[in-house]
Amino acid sequence: MLRGRSVLVLLLAAAFAFRLFLALYAAWKNPGALLEPDSTDYLMLADNISQYFSYSKSGQPEIFRAPAYPALLAAFRMIDPAAILPAIFFQILLDTATCFIVWRMVQRIAPDKPGIAMLSLFLAAFSTSMAVYSIKILSETAFTFCLTLMVLALLVPFNAEGKERAAESGKKSNGSLLLAGILFGAACLLRAVLVPLLPILSLLLLYKTRRFHAMLSFALPALLIIGSWSARNWIITDYRGFSSVSSVNLYRYNGSAVLAHKKGVGFLEQLNKCDSELSQLSSQKQIADFCLREGKKIALENPFLWFRIHLQTSLATFLPAEGDLLRIFGAKIGSNNTLGILRTEGLAAAIRNYFGGKYWPLMLALPGILLLLLKYSMAALGFVVFGFKKPSFTLLMLVLCLWFVFTPGPAALPRFRVPVEPIMAVFAALGTEILISRFRRH
Repeated sequence: MLRGRSVLVLLLAAAFAFRLFLALYAAWKNPGALLEPDSTDYLMLADNISQYFSYSKSGQPEIFRAPAYPALLAAFRMIDPAAILPAIFFQILLDTATCFIVWRMVQRIAPDKPGIAMLSLFLAAFSTSMAVYSIKILSETAFTFCLTLMVLALLVPFNAEGKERAAESGKKSNGSLLLAGILFGAACLLRAVLVPLLPILSLLLLYKTRRFHAMLSFALPALLIIGSWSARNWIITDYRGFSSVSSVNLYRYNGSAVLAHKKGVGFLEQLNKCDSELSQLSSQKQIADFCLREGKKIALENPFLWFRIHLQTSLATFLPAEGDLLRIFGAKIGSNNTLGILRTEGLAAAIRNYFGGKYWPLMLALPGILLLLLKYSMAALGFVVFGFKKPSFTLLMLVLCLWFVFTPGPAALPRFRVPVEPIMAVFAALGTEILISRFRRH
C-alpha cells in the first residue's frame, strides 16, 4: 500500500506528465494549438523587451497589457528568439507547483483528513482547463500560481477562528501577510483584472483581524507595486491608470453586445464595426479614453439591458475546456458563433453547432464534462456547508470565485475560469468529504 508521501509524489508526477504530454504532442503534430489570438500580442511585446528593452507595441508605449508575462517571455526569448517551448515547460512546472499548493491548502484547512487533501490534488492535477491552458502562450498559468500562493499565505489569519485569532499578531502572520501583498501585486502585473479587488480584500482582512497593522502589511506592498506601474503609465503616456484593459473592454465587448442586441445584428458584426472605429485613433491613450467615455454612455443609457447581458454572457466562463483539449489532437470543432446560438436558439442547438453536427467529439468530451459538473456540485456543497465552519475563509474564496467568473461579461471564455480552478478543487474535495461523512452516519 502506498504511503501518503508516495501518493503525493505520484500525483504531482502525473500532473507534470499529463501537461508535458499535451505540450510535446502539440509541438509535434499541431503547433498552432500552443497559441491563442492573445499570444501574438504577448510575443510581440516580449520581442520588443528582449531586443530593444522597450515595453511597447507598434512604436507606442503599451498600457493595455500588464507587463509581467511579456517580461517573463522575454527572458526565454533572449535564450532562443524563435522558441516558445522553454516558456511552456516553465509554465508546466508552475502549474504542477499550483497543484502542490492546492494540496498544502487543504492540509492546513483539514489537517486530520489527508485523503481529502489528496482528492483536491487529484482534481487540480487532472483539471482540463488548468492543463490545457498551461501549454499555451497565455498569462493564465503564471497568474493562477501567484493567486493560489497568495491564498495560501492568507490562510494564516483567515483560517484562524476563536482563540486562534491571537496568533496573527506574531511574526509568522505578519510575514505571511507581507508575502500575500507582494504576491497580489505580482499577480496584478500579470493580469490587471485583480487590481479592483485590493480594497475589498483589505477590508475583509481588517474585518477578520480587527487590526489596521495586519491590513497595512497586506495592502502597502500591493499598493506600492500597483502604484509604481500606474506612475509609469502616467509619466510616459499621460494615462492615469494601471491598465486600459477595463476601459477598452467596457466599450469593445460590453458596449458592442448591448448595441448588437438593440440593432438586431450579430455580436461579431458589431464588434468588427467597433474595431474599425478604434483603428482610426492614433494612440492607446486615445483608444482608452474613447472606450471609457462611450462604454459608460452605453451602460448609463441601458443599465438593465447592460447588466442582464453581462451576467448572461459571463456564464460562458463555466463552459468546459474539453473542446480546447480535443483541438490539440486535431479535432475540427468550435465556432465563433456558438455563444450567439446559445443565447438565441438554446443549449441543444449550441452543442450541435460547437461540435459541427458530429457526435464522436461529443462522446469523447462527455466524461470530462460530467466530471466537471460533478466538481461544480461538490464545490457548491463545500461552499455552503464549510461556510458555517469557517465563514471568513469561505467568504474570501467566494469573493475571488465570483469576481473571476462574473467580471468578463461578453468577453468570457472557459480559460478565464483557470484562476478559480484551484479554489474549486479545494471546495469540491471538502464537499465530497461532507457528503461521504453524511452517508457514513446513515
